[in-house]
Amino acid sequence: MRSENAGTIDVSALGSVATLAYGGESPSGEYSAGVFPPSVVLGPGDTIAFRSLGGPDVPSFDASVVMPVLGQIVAPAFVVGETTAIPTSTDLDVHWEAIPSGDALFLIATDTGNHLTCVFAGANGSGVVPQADLAALKALAPGGRATASFLAVSRSQVVAGNWVIYALAFIQGGDGGVEFGPVTLE
Repeated sequence: MRSENAGTIDVSALGSVATLAYGGESPSGEYSAGVFPPSVVLGPGDTIAFRSLGGPDVPSFDASVVMPVLGQIVAPAFVVGETTAIPTSTDLDVHWEAIPSGDALFLIATDTGNHLTCVFAGANGSGVVPQADLAALKALAPGGRATASFLAVSRSQVVAGNWVIYALAFIQGGDGGVEFGPVTLE
C-alpha cells in the first residue's frame, strides 16, 4: 500500500521489535512488512507500540494499541464448505457474543476488490448493515460472489503535526482463523 514517509517505524510487543522500513520515493513509496519471531504470540490485553523518529513527510510519533478479546459471530452463521446467502433487499442483522472492550468489524469483500466495512461497538453484541450498502456492493460483485469476515478490533489514534496516525489491532476468531466464509449477495 502506498504511503507517505514517516521514516523507519519500530513496532514492539512482548519484548520484541519488528522494523518497518520505507522503500521507494516519497510520498508514493511503501513500507516493508515487519515480522516478529514465531515465539511472539500476541493475545488479549497485550500492547503493541509503534515509534517513528519522523521522516520527510510525517513527523515523529509514538502510538500504541491493546489487543482486544476474541470475538465470536453468531449470525450470519458460516458453515465450513458452504456458501452463505446474504439478501440485499433488506438490512442485514449481524450478531456476536459481546466484546467487552473494542469494536466488532464485519467486512464483505468481492472478487473484484470492492468491499463494505462496518464497525460496531463491541459491547452491543449486534449491528445492522444497511440494505442500500449491500445492494450497491452486489452491483460490483460478479455473480454476487464475495467473502464475509468478522473480527474483534481495538483502535487508537495520535496526532503528529498535520497527520492523524491510526493503530489497529485484531484477534482472529474461530479456531485461530478469521471467522469468515464465502457468501452470495442475492
